[in-house]
Amino acid sequence: MNEEQRQSAQSLIKHYEQARSGKIVGSVGLQHRTSPISYSNESSQDYTIYTPKTANGHDLYVHYLETRSLMTKKVLFRVESV
Repeated sequence: MNEEQRQSAQSLIKHYEQARSGKIVGSVGLQHRTSPISYSNESSQDYTIYTPKTANGHDLYVHYLETRSLMTKKVLFRVESV
């Protein structure tokens, strides 16, 4: 195996290991109000946690999404799944 083939194989193994590994993906958003000052900002949160993949390619994930209203200051939308 020459050097180029060895580097190519190492790159493939690295990408494979990254694809199989667990990870946490998240985002938070804040939308500023354009209405009266007495209203709060609208916010959203979105998180997903992935477990490492098994040998036959299966994984488990947990997803959490929440959006808060700027007028009511209450949660408008929430999703939690497994």
